[in-house]
Amino acid sequence: MGKIRSSLNITSFSVLLIICGVLCIIIFSIDIMLPRGIAGGVPYVIVVLISIRLKNSKAILYITIICTLLTIGGYYFSPVEGKLWKVIINRLLAVLVIWSSAFLSIKIDDAHKEIKVLEGLLPICATCKKIKDEKGNWSQIEHYVNDHSDVQFSHGMCPSCLNKLYPDQDHENISKSNN
Repeated sequence: MGKIRSSLNITSFSVLLIICGVLCIIIFSIDIMLPRGIAGGVPYVIVVLISIRLKNSKAILYITIICTLLTIGGYYFSPVEGKLWKVIINRLLAVLVIWSSAFLSIKIDDAHKEIKVLEGLLPICATCKKIKDEKGNWSQIEHYVNDHSDVQFSHGMCPSCLNKLYPDQDHENISKSNN
């Protein structure tokens, strides 16, 4: 089962890389047909945004570098038109937008990795309910969840525990205040 999943992931990773490559070729082809004064590099943002699906910060970075190089190459191969300062500013803005998108994509990728920390199996002590972390240390479940998520705990007592700990008291009033 694990081998099937990893081959599917490799396949989807490869397909996404091919899609990014084909889009780069199409965008570059259009860019070199447009006059230099038109910001033909901006559509590379689409490629960078698609690269989020790769869930790999290095791949996003490499794709961003390729898109930047193609944007610069588009400047050299496009028909000469427009004022030079406007053309250069358009290309620089395109590169800025591409890198801004890449930065946000990498942040999204990092956030997805953080979210996945609480997925899977958690080793928990059957007696004291402490959690074993990735370093092998045991900690209270509240501390572990606080460290690995944005969850905050509020403590109360369920009716069963109230009856065990305080068998002689009226629990209806206490239970209502816990809800």
